[in-house]
Amino acid sequence: MSPLRSHPLPPSGDNRKMTRPNTRNNTASDNAIEHKGVGITFGMFTLSPVRSSGAGGPSAASRHHETSGELSIMRLREELGFEVLERIEDTGEAVDDAFLLKWLHARGPDIVADAIRQHAAWREAFVGRNRLGVNPDSISDELAAEKIFLQGLDHHGCSVLLFVISRHFSGVAAAETTNRLLTFAIDNACAAADLHLNRERKVCCIFDMSGVRISRNVDINFLRGVFDLLQTHYPETLSRLYFIDAPLLFLGVWKCVTPFLQPATKSKIVFLSGAAGRRHLADAVGPSILPPDLNGTGQFLPVDAAATLLRRGKGIPRAAGESSPVEEEVAAAAGPFQKLAQLLFLGSRNYGNTTEKKHILARLVLVILFILQIFFLFNKALAIALPC
Repeated sequence: MSPLRSHPLPPSGDNRKMTRPNTRNNTASDNAIEHKGVGITFGMFTLSPVRSSGAGGPSAASRHHETSGELSIMRLREELGFEVLERIEDTGEAVDDAFLLKWLHARGPDIVADAIRQHAAWREAFVGRNRLGVNPDSISDELAAEKIFLQGLDHHGCSVLLFVISRHFSGVAAAETTNRLLTFAIDNACAAADLHLNRERKVCCIFDMSGVRISRNVDINFLRGVFDLLQTHYPETLSRLYFIDAPLLFLGVWKCVTPFLQPATKSKIVFLSGAAGRRHLADAVGPSILPPDLNGTGQFLPVDAAATLLRRGKGIPRAAGESSPVEEEVAAAAGPFQKLAQLLFLGSRNYGNTTEKKHILARLVLVILFILQIFFLFNKALAIALPC
């Protein structure tokens, strides 16, 4: 059974992008269909194609938008003041330009400040003052169930969250506990993003619904809680949401949930099924970070284990064959000192978590390598000019 798609709903005016266009090509197996935006509608499902961006550098218009975005961010920081931003950071959420840019795109300049203040109050009440975010001890039972996995970074630098819905039992855990688990997962996924490829820290989500029983594993309140959390407190964070092998009975639940979804959210939802659907998912995300159950070659990485890796500065796996622009830049400039660059910065190529601090370190490494290369070439020229 082939994956089915329909025309995506247009994004709302508040959700128009202002970021640099993606220069990487989509490698999905059915590019001919994706590029034309062709698809069909199945029942009441909203199935949308994955579009790929054209190649080439940023245009003058995109550079103008980027400059305007930077000015808007500066004004927003001034309007909010240090206290509000610090309150959010004290709950474990990074308040950088990527955070502010997402809220600006989603809410618009007129109401964004009030929306962020309300978000700060929610974080304080729900998460509490903890620089590490949600305390894992408060969701220990949910983490032990291993229902959410932070698999790694896809081809576009987005963290990939995998939800195994058959391991979620409706009514067993309180809705507040489930939302704490989701908050813990999304916070860590945003922190792991590659900011060079994914400036706004977007997250790709996969809902594996294989073996799901609607009466036992899925209910309307659970799904509404997931989407309410994303739309209210993580605007413009979802890059794509894949439902894998959803049973036919899920149609009734989905019909009750879709009225609460914003058009921009609906346009990012894709339903896939069967072997063809798994192949499409592996092409879109990268097989090396997917488990064998989803046609991948990787292993399950529980979200709490991934969080431990991030805290230790080790990063999470990256889709095979991909390296961040910082890694490529350092490797290209290294020349005869490439091994030194790997020791100082790159480490294993399969772990590509690049934070802002690492970007600064990368630039420092480039300066050192440039000086060393000049010194090396000077000595070589001197040895030729003045032979012993």
